[in-house]
Amino acid sequence: MSNVTKSNTLLTRVFAICMSFIFIGSFFSYGAKAAEASPQFKVIAFYNGTWDAAHISFVNEANRRFPEFASRYNFSYESTNDWSKLNTSNLSQYQVVIFLDDVPPAAQRPAFEQYMRNGGGWLGFHVSAFTTNPSSWNWYYNEFLGSGAFRSNTWFPTPATLRLENSTHPATSNMPATFKTPASEWYSWSVDLRTKPNIDILYSVDPVSFPLGTDPNQSWYSGYYPIVWSNKNYKMMYANMGHNDMNYANNTAKSYTFSDETQNKLIINALLWMGGGQQPSTSFSVPGTIEAENYSSMSGVQTQNTTDTGGGLNVGWIDPGDWVNYPVNVASSNTYKVSYRVASPNGGGTIQAENGTTGQVFGSAQVPATGGWQTWTTISHDVNLSAGEQLLKLSFPSGGFNLNWIKVEEKTPSIRIEAENYIESNGVQKQDTTDVGGGQNVGWIDPGDWMTYSTPTPLSPGTYTISYRVASPNGSQIQFERAGGGAIFGTITVPATGGWQTWTTISHDVVLSSTEQQIALSFPTLGGLNVNWFTITKK
Repeated sequence: MSNVTKSNTLLTRVFAICMSFIFIGSFFSYGAKAAEASPQFKVIAFYNGTWDAAHISFVNEANRRFPEFASRYNFSYESTNDWSKLNTSNLSQYQVVIFLDDVPPAAQRPAFEQYMRNGGGWLGFHVSAFTTNPSSWNWYYNEFLGSGAFRSNTWFPTPATLRLENSTHPATSNMPATFKTPASEWYSWSVDLRTKPNIDILYSVDPVSFPLGTDPNQSWYSGYYPIVWSNKNYKMMYANMGHNDMNYANNTAKSYTFSDETQNKLIINALLWMGGGQQPSTSFSVPGTIEAENYSSMSGVQTQNTTDTGGGLNVGWIDPGDWVNYPVNVASSNTYKVSYRVASPNGGGTIQAENGTTGQVFGSAQVPATGGWQTWTTISHDVNLSAGEQLLKLSFPSGGFNLNWIKVEEKTPSIRIEAENYIESNGVQKQDTTDVGGGQNVGWIDPGDWMTYSTPTPLSPGTYTISYRVASPNGSQIQFERAGGGAIFGTITVPATGGWQTWTTISHDVVLSSTEQQIALSFPTLGGLNVNWFTITKK
């Protein structure tokens, strides 16, 4: 993320608008994040991107989101505003063509028609079906789409609840009976698509949506309105969404077409069907690491290249109220450590982990100042997760940071060992303790004494926090080592606590380079302390 955020000054916005016109006036190709394997299929998208801020916003959003989908589902994506590339030779490379906001000039239309008749795939959005003169391209508007001419639209852009019409189509076989879309302007048509035998209506407006629109003169109050459909003679799908809700005063988006994971699933299903691709696992395994850009849905954020270790993309432009969702499959009900890789010039950001379905808050972490948008550090907090598939939502009550990845690790329970439960010892004795919990402690510790223990399970290599419950009138020292000698893992100073039964807890970190199970506490130079218990916790 740069120093420019969505909430910056008018000067920043003027600069952003100027940059958008530079973008519009020239060819720009979006490359998908390289996949480890060869892409399953290739997609090329065509756009105009020069009229209506809502359509331009959608094009820019699509050209951010489709490369992310391509990375996750292993296909390649590129886009261009050079419609001359819609020619027979060039199209032979691609399995799917997308029209984002327009139709091709007359010279390119025969090549596209032949491409579709030969089995190519096509996905069209919103304006790609708009016309007031369907005879200008009879095959496309009247046969291929079947919708004829534009008849009316809703205004202002609003969400709609869509009702499933065909659950057997490859694009809808795993889709819900209804879902609510992000805000869009909706079109109706001069032709009733139900009268067209080759048209396969997939989703229509559910009557619970009425009235649809907020302008009384441009709202729908009843009727039948197809929104997503296919043509049985072609490998195609048209989706009427693709008009972001805008603040036209400053041309900033108030909604995003790809912010809903259910709608995204429909689009991805269609692409995989057209391209002949395989559907990968739709959820991330927990424990595991999730690249932040691989969200299933989001609000407000954008992605950019990162200079953090490993490269790729990070999520940025995070403002208060933004969020991202990740479908996860949790291996077992347990306490987990959630780590976030973050960068922030000034700090003050907050990441809140939630259940995206129920709204249950699992926990949160504060983002510190790291010194720059690409100066990275890792923060963490603990969460309690139930086993099974669920939606992990990260919401951002405060922003101003970048996020590269999320790592969820099963938190290893602490191993607690009562000091008196040694296997072997030298010089020490046991006595009753007045510490919390009662029982016994180990005392009469002199220089050269030691105790050995066997942990319930082997300690794998890694960093561990060792905590000791100690009492000492004058202070002392403990050495944590391998039983029988050969490796000293760490030494900690015991402070003066004020008495033999005045207790405190002290801790230090040790690194185990090999698996250990037989460990020892030794006192090579100092005695004069009591030990009640100690814990071993993997970090």
